[in-house]
Amino acid sequence: MADETTVDRDEETTVAIIRRWRSGECKGQLLVLFPELPADIDGRFCESWDPGSGHGGASYWHMVIQLSAPTRPANPDDDDVKRAITTLEEGYGYRLRVMKRRTPQMDANYRANLHRMRHPSGG
Repeated sequence: MADETTVDRDEETTVAIIRRWRSGECKGQLLVLFPELPADIDGRFCESWDPGSGHGGASYWHMVIQLSAPTRPANPDDDDVKRAITTLEEGYGYRLRVMKRRTPQMDANYRANLHRMRHPSGG
């Protein structure tokens, strides 16, 4: 019997882009973007996660990129990034692939996932 705290890991890899807010009341805080996962059926937002409020939607191009700066996930001294990755992988079951920026392939995957969201029966 599985322990109640056991989290099943995703079989597929989830692309994540980790950024920090540049200013305002959230200055310095992390935001993790999932650029291949639509957050709404209209296709305006991608899924996101931040340590303070959890999962939500984020406007990748219109807000987040202009108001935040990329992190350096390879930096061994960035404890916030390590903690976020650990929380997402161990606490939520993600299998993350951390990337620096959104690519055309991620955009294509986003559109395909949005189509599946809009047409769950495959239509």
